[in-house]
Amino acid sequence: MQFQPQSGNESVKELKQELERLSLICEALWEIVKEKQGLEDIDLIEHMTRLDLMDGKYDGKKDTVQPPVPCRRCGRILAGHHMTCLYCGETRMHKPF
Repeated sequence: MQFQPQSGNESVKELKQELERLSLICEALWEIVKEKQGLEDIDLIEHMTRLDLMDGKYDGKKDTVQPPVPCRRCGRILAGHHMTCLYCGETRMHKPF
């Protein structure tokens, strides 16, 4: 079997399907959390707003760029995109989101 590159339309279609699937998962998880924890939609909205404003902009998205931090081992500054220290090799503690 030979590799057939996808057209742009096929890629967009697959991305839309994946987005719909992930949206459904998010909605189902929120329904479970609401039911189990006695939360309301306003609780989710408040948390989403707080996270959105962490980068200083209310724009419906979260800035995922990691800020520079000092290395835990040698104290030198690690650029946000480096996961290990260039000087001593220490692995950077990484937030899960």
